[in-house]
Amino acid sequence: MKDKFLIQEFEKYLTFLKKISHDDLNSILKREKEIVFEIRDKSSKLKNRELLIGDEIEKIINKLGSVEKREDGINYIETLNLTRIDIENILKKLDTHFTKKDSIQRLKEKLIESTIGFKLRSEAIQKKV
Repeated sequence: MKDKFLIQEFEKYLTFLKKISHDDLNSILKREKEIVFEIRDKSSKLKNRELLIGDEIEKIINKLGSVEKREDGINYIETLNLTRIDIENILKKLDTHFTKKDSIQRLKEKLIESTIGFKLRSEAIQKKV
């Protein structure tokens, strides 16, 4: 039981390390940044979670801009475990209108349409002309 749990946690760690950007890796090697592990109560996970900052928002927007299919974008967003506030901040950065009544799912749809959908529509228009 314990071994299986440790293997699963190690796999999460490896997945995280594989996703580290080249810039972040260089910063870690220069000791400008560090990787931190900590044990937290799951119930307080969202309460203690820091909000996304500008660089992180830009990385997400750039990644979504490079994705070719809406489904791939949806999968990417799901892996990030974004909070409602995170998604709203990204939408604000994109100047995309939303309301407080919008569900999280609707906000995610707007995020996809503002990035991938916009690009796909633009490409379709350019091909028709």
